[in-house]
Amino acid sequence: MELFKNFKDLWRGVALALVISVPAWLLGKQFEVIGGPVFAILIGMALGLVLRRRADVVEATSAGIKYTSKKVLQYAVILLGFGLNLGEIAKVGASSLPIIISTITTSLAISFLLCRALHIPKKISTLVGVGSSICGGSAIAATAPVIDADDEEIAQAISVIFLFNIIAALIFPSLGAMLGMSNEGFGLFAGTAVNDTSSVTAAAAAWDGMHPGSNALDHATIVKLTRTLAIIPITLFLAFWQVRQAKRAAEAGEGAGAAAGTFDIKKIFPFFILFFVLASVITTVFALPVAVTAPIKTLSKFFIVMAMAAIGFNTDIVKLVKTGGKPIFMGLCCWIGIACVSLGMQSVLGIW
Repeated sequence: MELFKNFKDLWRGVALALVISVPAWLLGKQFEVIGGPVFAILIGMALGLVLRRRADVVEATSAGIKYTSKKVLQYAVILLGFGLNLGEIAKVGASSLPIIISTITTSLAISFLLCRALHIPKKISTLVGVGSSICGGSAIAATAPVIDADDEEIAQAISVIFLFNIIAALIFPSLGAMLGMSNEGFGLFAGTAVNDTSSVTAAAAAWDGMHPGSNALDHATIVKLTRTLAIIPITLFLAFWQVRQAKRAAEAGEGAGAAAGTFDIKKIFPFFILFFVLASVITTVFALPVAVTAPIKTLSKFFIVMAMAAIGFNTDIVKLVKTGGKPIFMGLCCWIGIACVSLGMQSVLGIW
């Protein structure tokens, strides 16, 4: 593995990310609606403001920080596959598929249109659209390496998703009560209209607290897991799209007589996505018990926190704030669109 081969160059940066990720992980456990990845980005940014002024620190840690933000993030996604038993999720969550497909399509369409209309960078638009429509931070973690997003783009997308996670967790239970939603309807609403798993849990748990015995939390969790399956087709589509674009660029370079373009699928295609799918298939085929998959899922989440710590350290917070207006507006539009479509589809299907 690359880590052991280049240990001398990498260990300082990896160790720095690890030091940041431990308190971020613990804070995320205490404040689950915020989550470890967001704390990791914030702590990383704060340390980066101070430490990146020192050339010796940057030189010593840059290789390891880059490795953590790229490779460790890919390892996290692969391990994430062991938490997906495709058969069980599809069987239990099949009834929610029409609403899930509708909300995902809505979010991706909104992000695409606003990308064109407001001239928002394509990679940020993709990350916000995928993060809003599927499962927040996990979807961003899976998509970012596929489209080769840089650290600031990832940090910006995570920040946008976090903002609307918090708002949803706070207002959706009261909104559901005002609309007279059923327990099943709210579980479906939370599972399809809230971005991140932690916020889905927070919103559904708050509903259960307001309506004792409703059991909306279990329903919302199943819907959310079903929605998570969309990571597989979307990341595979984006991977093949990247390959196609790279191939076209290489052919155009050769045809124009410029520096000869070269195309090598081994360098372009994100093979870690195939390992992620393979992990999901192994979990499904062999029906791996929770005792096996739970620790792997935990390690995956910790790796995501580590990667976000490295990303935060490499992010210019001043630039992030200055350029954050359009992505936040896009996130708002995706969030409102998803919520409206979720409620509208439930009304049409007679669930709410």
